[in-house]
Amino acid sequence: MEIQFGIELPVAISHIPGNADEGSYLINNRKRIQQYHAANVMIDIAAAKYDITQNYLYIQEQSAIPIIDYNPRNEKLSKTNLKERGYDHNG
Repeated sequence: MEIQFGIELPVAISHIPGNADEGSYLINNRKRIQQYHAANVMIDIAAAKYDITQNYLYIQEQSAIPIIDYNPRNEKLSKTNLKERGYDHNG
């Protein structure tokens, strides 16, 4: 906490082995922040591991903005598949 600037950046951390379930911890961590800090979270920034529909819905229900890196998961990303969808090497 930076008292002189009036800034507080509450953080919640989960220590778990890196696995596919890691993304599901966003909601638990966010609830812990709300429980222990009088903070009004306005923006959630997360890595691609947290690109789960449930996380977007929860964040938006809390009147915040989700900024989560896109995770292509099982999408077909070969050059052929991308061309079929209308993409070229420039996107």
